[in-house]
Amino acid sequence: MTNAGGFFVCSRGCTGECGQKFVHLPPVANFPSPANKWAEAVGDTWLREQVLVQWSLKDQWHDAVAAGLVLRLRNIPQIPAWGAVRDALSGKLHPVMEPAKWAVELSELQVETLNSFVSVETDAIHCHLVDLGIGLEYSNEGWLARLEEALVRRDNVQCAIAILHQGEGRLDEGTALCIKTLDEIGDAFVSGLPRHVVFASERLTRARKLGNTWWTRPIPEE
Repeated sequence: MTNAGGFFVCSRGCTGECGQKFVHLPPVANFPSPANKWAEAVGDTWLREQVLVQWSLKDQWHDAVAAGLVLRLRNIPQIPAWGAVRDALSGKLHPVMEPAKWAVELSELQVETLNSFVSVETDAIHCHLVDLGIGLEYSNEGWLARLEEALVRRDNVQCAIAILHQGEGRLDEGTALCIKTLDEIGDAFVSGLPRHVVFASERLTRARKLGNTWWTRPIPEE
């Protein structure tokens, strides 16, 4: 991916054997945000660390994911009524609301870019699941690590979706279809896992609290 637009192949370097095609991306927008400060504002040290991990990957996709992580998974403290009134009267936005405001104010190019990223990433996750299904090794640590990676990557996609949903009609129909197709495949894949395949993941545990999805199903219930 480049700022001038470019070509993407699936994450394993596949050139077509899994059905993944070369996808041309439009000019790529950047996604700068003070996501680490958003996490600090709600006193969430774990989330701030996750933001820094995403930023360390140094690309636009993971910059967007960092912002979406805070938007979705922050532990929102209860705002005292007097505090809300004070902020409203002063015209100041409470820090808890800043991620949503940032998402609402994305430019058209950022929205277009994010839709492209989501489509490409869902195709890559599909390839990842195909690879995992070729050699099922439920007791192999390497195989299990790759499965957990796929689950987290799907949650990354959900972070981008959360950003797009802050504005009406910003999730393209084609992008939505890619997501739907992946989720049907992912649901079938996870439904076939043995009961002992579970992950103690703080990231996926937080995501599970937002809904029982296929990528959070292998998380023990609290």
